[in-house]
This record gives sequence, C-alpha cells and structure tokens, in this order.
Amino acid sequence: METVKHRRPNGGKTPTGHLIPDTSTWSDLPRCIIAPTRSEDMVTISRDGEVLAWDVFTHHPVDIRRGDKVLIRGQEFTVEFTPFTWTPMTRRRGRHGTRFTATRKEG
Repeated sequence: METVKHRRPNGGKTPTGHLIPDTSTWSDLPRCIIAPTRSEDMVTISRDGEVLAWDVFTHHPVDIRRGDKVLIRGQEFTVEFTPFTWTPMTRRRGRHGTRFTATRKEG
C-alpha cells in the first residue's frame, strides 16, 4: 500500500479579474491501493498525447472532488471522474473507502 498526497486548489480570480493566490497545502492519504486504468483509444492518444491514468482505492472514505490535485509516485495528477464509495463484495458491513481516477496528459 502506498501514500498519496492530496490538495484542493483554492485560487482563482476576483470579479474584477485580479488573481487570488493558491494557498492550499498537501495532506496525506495513507494506505492507498493504486491500479492502472483501462487504456485510452487511439483518437484520444493522438489528440492529447499520452494519457496516464490511475485508479486509486483509499482504505477509508475521504473527501475528494473532481479537479482536486493528487501526487502519485512523485507526479501530479488531476482527479477527472467523480469519486465514489466502494464496498468489498464479500463483506457488506466491512470496511469501505473511496475510489477515484487520476489522470495526467503528457506530450
């Protein structure tokens, strides 16, 4: 199991167009399982370059939203799909966590 770092960017612009600096900090998500996501089709790869994606399963439920940034194995990824809570199939009342997909485009 690995530790993933998470932050929710909080910068932006004011109504008059001035930039608001991002003051978010990284927090640890311990005991995560990281698995490769399904491969992308050739149209997406040729248009966007190489798309790296990981499915991350946390050991306990966490507050993660689309657009959040995560640091996986030293690289920064963006949470692309809506996270959801997963439950083991064998134990309905067992422990459950959050599953999310993080992507990074290169090239």
